[in-house]
This record gives sequence, structure tokens and C-alpha cells, in this order.
Amino acid sequence: MINFKWFLFWASIIFFSANLLAHTGKIAFAYPISGVKIDGKLNDWPQSIERIKIDNFLGAPASTKAFFRIGYNLSEQNLYIAVEVEDNDNVVSNANEDIWWNPEDRQILYLDFDHNPRGDSGVVGIAASQSGYIIRKVHNNWDPVNSRLSPQDIKVQVKHKKDLTVYEWQIHLGKDLISNRSIGLDFMVKDVESKTEKTESLVWSSGGAKIAMPFRLGDVLLTEKDAVTEKVEGVISWQSNVALTLPSKVKIVSESSNLMWTTANVDSLGHYTTELPKGTYRVFSAVKNVNVLSPKDNESFQKVRLDEYKNVIFEVSTESINKIDTLKLHDYSAPSFLIPKRGVLFDNDTFKSFELDQFVQTYRNYLNIPGLSLAIVKDGKLIYNKQFGVESTISQKPVSNSSIFEIASVSKIFFAFAVNRLVEKGLIDIDRPLFEYLPFEQIQKDERSKLITARHVLSHQSGLPNWLWGGPNGWKSNNDGELLFTPGTNYQYSGEGYEYLGRVVEKITGKRIQEVIDEEVFLPMGINNSSFSAINKLMPNIVVGHTGDYPMFWDLNREAWVAGSMYSNTMDMSKFMIGIMQGKGLTKESYKKMFAPQIENKEPFLHFFGGNRQWHSLGFELEDTPNGRIIHHGGNNGDFQARFALQLEKKVGFILLTNNDNGFLMDLALQEYLFSGRISN
Repeated sequence: MINFKWFLFWASIIFFSANLLAHTGKIAFAYPISGVKIDGKLNDWPQSIERIKIDNFLGAPASTKAFFRIGYNLSEQNLYIAVEVEDNDNVVSNANEDIWWNPEDRQILYLDFDHNPRGDSGVVGIAASQSGYIIRKVHNNWDPVNSRLSPQDIKVQVKHKKDLTVYEWQIHLGKDLISNRSIGLDFMVKDVESKTEKTESLVWSSGGAKIAMPFRLGDVLLTEKDAVTEKVEGVISWQSNVALTLPSKVKIVSESSNLMWTTANVDSLGHYTTELPKGTYRVFSAVKNVNVLSPKDNESFQKVRLDEYKNVIFEVSTESINKIDTLKLHDYSAPSFLIPKRGVLFDNDTFKSFELDQFVQTYRNYLNIPGLSLAIVKDGKLIYNKQFGVESTISQKPVSNSSIFEIASVSKIFFAFAVNRLVEKGLIDIDRPLFEYLPFEQIQKDERSKLITARHVLSHQSGLPNWLWGGPNGWKSNNDGELLFTPGTNYQYSGEGYEYLGRVVEKITGKRIQEVIDEEVFLPMGINNSSFSAINKLMPNIVVGHTGDYPMFWDLNREAWVAGSMYSNTMDMSKFMIGIMQGKGLTKESYKKMFAPQIENKEPFLHFFGGNRQWHSLGFELEDTPNGRIIHHGGNNGDFQARFALQLEKKVGFILLTNNDNGFLMDLALQEYLFSGRISN
């Protein structure tokens, strides 16, 4: 089974590293049409309808050419779309499988017809081929508009003749189809080469993973029959601060209807152009946070908040040159003045709950984090466990003590604890090659792979990259892989290694990984509202991840994978932290071995907690700091970010769970507030 979240997440990393928080800037216009019959023939389409090229390649350029045209009929409440694909190699599959993944020529249509101005609506995907069609909605129950679409609302005819394949669509949108509004739309044309069986992909707007990301679709403006469009151009700049990147997009909203909106790309000098129907509009920044430029003029991980309400109003007409007044942006400084000189967890006189509340709420608003949960443990007791914000920007349901977050790679420490328990019981030899327990067939051609041990995996010395094939289930592809170095000679963070060890543990114990975790970790630590998969018990309380404000409605993890699939809350995770502080579950000698440094990370991304040396133990990250050694682990699934950190000798620690991609910056701020004291300016 393909893990759809990880397929999309890694597709987003591979295909576009640009700003994630805005639409693509692609724009098309749909005009009223009538008399179109869905038969795969296009001779009944008006000659005046523009034929628009689909010309962005995902991966290497291909020989395939594709075009689309679009129109609508208000009385029928139908949207009409025709896609033409020019290709001299027609591949049809007879496999009785999901058309979405079938190894055949196909076309995927992405629709966001809610397309609300907040940008947090959902996407419906429809894949069609000569074999049929299928609708896909990712975690769709949150969006009442898009969830209404059913198979009865769709008609599609796929016709192939010589070197041309036509996909003709009729989508019944009902009352949601009105003029003078915009919708999100995109296409993916999949062309399979019969000789090589490789698939080439074309999209209208750049990037993939569109099924979960409405802001990666293009915009279609449903205009009236005789509407005239004009080119407009404008510029944005900073009011004062030049050490900031400019937003990569602006959002343009009609004054007559906020349902009519689009975005435009901004170049490095702040210029943007687009085409709009006559009327009055406002232009805003399309993002709330921008990156700080590093001394080398590269974007850094630091971000600042800008005034997203700053706007310029302008008129589009045929009587004048449509130049928009400069939009001057204003930024807000980070509220670092709230961070004390000394970390409050190391000063008995400075920790005050209400001050921490103020700090968290202020930074959460500044970093535009929808929701988070924070727990603090001191002297082996839970002294603080509070939640802030919302589970979803759509539902606005407050985050509560029972809210369940993805904890991403923090999952690894729970699995590592289980492995250390199995080592203590003598069920697995930490220094015996895993090959002797269970061969990893896809890397066997690399003889060095037969040296990998559990010690190497837990301390990230296996030689495997983070992922060989893009995610936790990639090994099932049966593609060959190889190591980056001989095991035990270097450091390389690797989820792939953890997944291999997970399969070894299942083989040795004869149990599924969740059963192992239950017996070796959850039961001894009293954890009862966590799981390595989205079980029914947790479903009502699972939080939605976000990129900025935008919900990321991936499929939930239905299969356990040890490197990052755990769902939990700060209450359960604090039980684990307290259990470690109390020495539960392992002997003193086993704890000593588990936390002993195995290898130094000499080129870390950055040092945490004001530290200066970074190590990895058997499952945990270690940072040497002025306040002693910090034992910790972070997690980043993109739309969820987390931190588990403790100072064992002084028995203090914190757990942070967030539901957006700025959680890492909240983590860094909390490290200063709670542990190191002010480091940043």
C-alpha cells in the first residue's frame, strides 16, 4: 500500500522548494458556452475559446504536448473542460487497478471549486484514462463544498485517434457555479512510454502534490460573456527593512466580490504582472511570514511577520495604462524581548505560568502557528500542560488536552526505547549484523550492507540515506539501493535504517510493531492515548497539519512505520519523559548505554539549546551546553513539527507539539526561554 502522505510530501520537496504559501500565479478565463456534447469530439466548442498550453514538466522534459480549454453554462450549472494530448505512443492498461496509479496514459483533473479567499479549501482529484475514471478526495470530510461532488456529477469521454487523445469533461457544480468568481484548477497529464515503461508528467502550474494543496493549483476566473481583460503591472517593496526576502506572490481580490481573486508571481525586484477583467481590486501580500537574508544573501531559517493587511486599491480599465501604485510592506520584529537572560527552568525564582502563557501566545501569533500543545516537566513532575490555538483553521476547534498530533521523527525515540528493552532482554544483539536476522534484499548488492547493526541504525551510522526511495514504504518498490559509506564510519541521519530495524524487530519477536511498542513502551510508561497509526480510538481528536494558515489534508497513517508515524499528545509524552527521569523500564546500566554518545555530528544544521557539540546516542540526540547535556529529539513532517527535550541530571524538560511548518521556530524560541536564555537578538 502506498503511503500517500509521504508520496506527496517528498514530491513537494523534489519538485518545488519555492514559497509554499500561495497560489502559482497561473491564470485562465472561462466564458459562457452552450451546445457542448460530451463525446470526445470538440467541433461543437466555440472557436473563440482559448486553447491554453499545459507546459510544465515534473522531472525531465518530455516530447508530449498538451492543451486545455474551459467554459461554463450557468443554466445547466455545468463546467466544461477539454484536454488534448498529442503523443505518438498510446499506452492502455487492462489491469483492474486504481486508475490513479495504473501504468497507462491518463489525465488527472484537480478542482477546488470552493476556492475561498483564505486559501484553505480542499481539492478533488479525478483521474481518467481509456479504462475509465476515479474520484479521489484526500481527508475530504472537512470541506462541505468539495465533498458534495459525486460520480453522478461527472461525465467524461476519452477518445484516441492517431496521435491525439481527447479528454472531454462535464462537471456539475450546482449552486456553486456562478459568474464573477474564481476557482482552483489544474491538470496532470501522465504519458507512459511503452518501451521503457517510464512515466512523463505535464502540469499546467508548476509542481506536484496538488491533491492536498489547493494553493498549488492555477486560477480560473469565471467571467461574463463580453468581459474585457487588461494587463496590469505593479511592484512591492519594503518600507524600511532591506534584509528580508520579498514575498514571492501577491493576492489580488475584486472589490465587487471577494470570491473573485487570484495571485501573481513577484520577481526578485518586486515586480509582478497579470491580466484581469475591468473592475476595482485590492492587492495584498499573499504570505504572512518571510525569511531573513543571511550574510551570504541566502534565505535562512529565521522568519519575520509582515503586516498582511497592508494593501493598495486599483482600477482596471481600457482608458488608461494599468499601473498599480507600489505596495510598501511593513515588518514586525520578533518579540525576543520576552526571552529572559537565563532559562527559566534553571532558575527557581523566574518560572511563572502566566508569563509563559503570554510568551507562547505572543510567539504563536507572530509565527502564524494555528495550534500547539506544550508540556513542562520539572523535578520529575508535570508542572505545566497547556494548549493554544485551533486544531484546524477551518473548524476553529480549540486545541485541547485530548488533541492528538503527529509527532513525526520524535517517534524514533519510542521505538529506540523498545529496541533497548529487547537488547536488555537478550532478544536482539545490538552488535550483530541485521543481515543475519533478516536480509535487506534491495541493498544486498552492496556488500557493506551486511555490516549494519542495530547500534549503527539507532545512532545513524548505518550508511543509509534518510530515504532511499522517497518514504517509509519505498523499499517495497524492489529497486536496488546502495550505502553512502561503510557502516560505523560516519554519521548520516536515516529513517530508512530505522524502518529496516523495525522489520527486523517484527521478524525476531513474531509481532507487529505496534504490539511491540505497546508491550515495551506504552504499558510500562502508562501511555494510553497514543499509537503508531491512526486508530479509530484517536480519530475524533487528530489535529490537522498546516503550511502557514493552509490545512494540509493528507491521508492519515493507517500503517505503523517506526521512523515517524506516531500520534500522541503532550500528556502521554510527559509520562514517557517522567518515566525516563525515574528510570522506569530499563536498568541503570541499560539507561547509561542508551544515552552514551556513539558518534559526533560534526556538521550539524545548527546547534540547539545554546550548545556547542552535538552527538547521537542509541536513539536520542545529545547537545553539550552550559547547562549540561541535553537529551532530545525533534520531528518534522512538514505540516507537523515537534520537540522532546530533557536535562536528565536536573530533571527538567519540555515537550512541544505544533500543527504547522513554523513550529520549528517556536521550538527554538522555547529552547531559549526555558533552557539557554536569550541567544538571538
